[in-house]
Amino acid sequence: MHAILYNQARVLYRLKPITGLLIKSGKVSFDPTRPDMEFIRTHAEIDQEITEVPFLPGSSIKGIVRSHAERILRALNLSKCDITLKNNACIPNDNQNPLYREHCLACRTFGYTTLSSRIRFADAFPWKPDADSTRKKEQLQKLHFEHRPGIQINRRNGTVAHGPFEVETITAGEFYGEITLRNYQLWQVALLALVIRDINEGHQRVGAMKSRGLGRVRISIDEFRLDQYGYLFQPDDIQIRGIGATKELIEKYGLFADDAIKKPERLNIGGDGIIRQSFMPENADADPAWQEMAGTIINSPQWKHLLKEKDLKHEVAGKPR
Repeated sequence: MHAILYNQARVLYRLKPITGLLIKSGKVSFDPTRPDMEFIRTHAEIDQEITEVPFLPGSSIKGIVRSHAERILRALNLSKCDITLKNNACIPNDNQNPLYREHCLACRTFGYTTLSSRIRFADAFPWKPDADSTRKKEQLQKLHFEHRPGIQINRRNGTVAHGPFEVETITAGEFYGEITLRNYQLWQVALLALVIRDINEGHQRVGAMKSRGLGRVRISIDEFRLDQYGYLFQPDDIQIRGIGATKELIEKYGLFADDAIKKPERLNIGGDGIIRQSFMPENADADPAWQEMAGTIINSPQWKHLLKEKDLKHEVAGKPR
């Protein structure tokens, strides 16, 4: 399925801390002036100079999104896969070449050792991807660092087991990240939207020390665009389509049918009209358009097909890989 490009989506988001935010670097500093737990940093070029800047690793964001997406799927009785438990993964260890349809919905979206991920997360920096050096400096200055004291309590006698120590958190500023999806079904876009909704409502937090009050964030969609190619590009029938809009792929990979929705009102049509067809928000306010599109998918026939799918163990004998 990865050999042909059917559709792809690019989502640019903005993450703003509401409480303190800490993504630990994991390094031990020998500088006594630095906090014991530092925010992770990397090096970036600003005005032809290499500067150390804080960032959110794409792997950290993906882990947060995947873990909550799996909770949602289990709540809907759509996934029983749990790779943290022995013999409870969707693909047994002795199956080295499984079919796509054998993977659970979470692994179909975020990948497995035997399946490439449909969704990718880039590192999030304190500036937009297209920011120039002046803008990068301005955005860096908006980050506010706060050092908080901490201790570790001995649960038996209530005394201090370790500490005091200092924790470095970011309490103000913004991080800008990018999420891309390729050859996806529409339910996978809706699943991502549900995770973002729950993060914004405080049901899922980001980073370390979440039980101590850290990690409450707000994610806003700044920009997104959906592109579709080949069979999915039909100028006379304007719809947003997933790969399940093709009968051939449904039969070949065990996809969910009715993988198309009418264009929401807040989206405009773009693209070159020859190779690809694009859908994007009609104005700069992309967040309402994103929510409208997600709501349309959840109320579509395909989502109803998804909810009826209780047994994920399809009959695969004789089916192509």
